[in-house]
Amino acid sequence: MSRRRAGSYRAETRYRDWDGEVRKVTATATSASAAKAALRQKLAQRGADPGHGHALNAESPVSTLAAAWLEDVQMRTDLAAGTKDVYRRELHSLVLPTFKNFLLREVTTGRVDRFLREQALRSYARARHSRVVLNLMFNFALRHDAVVRNPVAGTGRLKRVKQQPKALTPDDVAAVRRAAREWRIGRSLSGPKPDGQVRDLVEVMLGGGGRIGEALALRKCDVNDDVSPMHVTVAGTLIVVKGKPVFRQDHPKTSSSRRTVAVPEWTAEVIRCRLARIADKPDDHLLFFTRKGTPLAPYNARRTLRKMLADAGLEHLEITPHSFRRTGATTIARASDAETAAEFLGHGSPDVTKHHYIEEEPSIVNPAPARYWRRWLLTRTTIQTGRLEFRAGSRRRAAGRTSADTGADVGIADQEHQTDQTFDGRENQLRPTPQTHPAHRLNRLDATLRYTITKCAPKPTSVSVISGGPSEWEKWQAPSHGA
Repeated sequence: MSRRRAGSYRAETRYRDWDGEVRKVTATATSASAAKAALRQKLAQRGADPGHGHALNAESPVSTLAAAWLEDVQMRTDLAAGTKDVYRRELHSLVLPTFKNFLLREVTTGRVDRFLREQALRSYARARHSRVVLNLMFNFALRHDAVVRNPVAGTGRLKRVKQQPKALTPDDVAAVRRAAREWRIGRSLSGPKPDGQVRDLVEVMLGGGGRIGEALALRKCDVNDDVSPMHVTVAGTLIVVKGKPVFRQDHPKTSSSRRTVAVPEWTAEVIRCRLARIADKPDDHLLFFTRKGTPLAPYNARRTLRKMLADAGLEHLEITPHSFRRTGATTIARASDAETAAEFLGHGSPDVTKHHYIEEEPSIVNPAPARYWRRWLLTRTTIQTGRLEFRAGSRRRAAGRTSADTGADVGIADQEHQTDQTFDGRENQLRPTPQTHPAHRLNRLDATLRYTITKCAPKPTSVSVISGGPSEWEKWQAPSHGA
């Protein structure tokens, strides 16, 4: 610390800079304490690499980190232009409204966790997207030594409520196709008449299973009509970036999304009509395009589809372009398997297709439990009634009947359990039956007991449970029948 002149103080020190070089750093102020504070501030700002354009440290505001991270994202060559635009949009709409006035050291794990919980109350997607952006941003700060740890790493796990994919029914598909075909036809309405592009787009998305960007990016050279069925190659998608016109990207969303699919004949007919309109155009001309020849923007196609459905009174179906993709996946999976559906959609794993695209088939109720309960109740009633048979045997022996007769009757039940045979309905005839299910044992026991009771009781030929008043069995047991 040195005093240069009246009212002026200079603080200086030697500081090892970001590149390893030791340099002298000075700061001047009107007081000694102010000069020291100014020097400390200068030293704090010299810790980062100036080649990145931002001096990041724990005292930097989150808005400075956000600008530095977006600059780094724009320089990355492994990210698509659409992905970069999504990061920018979600940063400004989801993250910065809450964190822009905080310093990096003030963004703690607890604060981030509370923020994500609040976002999850609104929707799982908001919370998940916010977490992704915050995690990427603070990983960038960690790589540049602005923070000692990533506060997002310790936050709680986001739990998503499982939602079943919903595919369109055949009736829904017919209603949508009819609405697209008849939209603004035969009406005296102002404005230009529909050119049928969205109507044809619905058919291509249904039969081809592509995303709306992939369907709008189809070119003349992507269609092979020399084979049957027609082959269509998905080799690109449309990208929408704020401040730029819509353009075609020469590759789809992922590497597995590049594929060749066979389309049904009704989709092939629509594509042939589109090809006839551009017969004199070059091979790289798009199938769907505006009046100026530029790509048809996905948001314009979505808006037109919503108008079509609203005019037809189909808003309750909540149909989006992705509904056609789920419908195709569900139809193919039910006809074949999930692997074929995943290949059709361009998914790298069938698990994604199963969880997010294939609607579960309605469960078929198995009637077997009800039958088993009915047989069990019948068997239980038969067993309770069958006890009378043994009492009848004792009574007949007391009446002087031979034990051989009774033994022959009771022995039928013993033979039934030993040989697994069942009564076939004809008197004194038994036939062997293979034991294929526990229910067969119940049937055999039921038939045997009924047969034995019928043989033992002189009259009537069957024994009934008491239902008010004396039963036939009690009448037979009266003293007049005794010894």
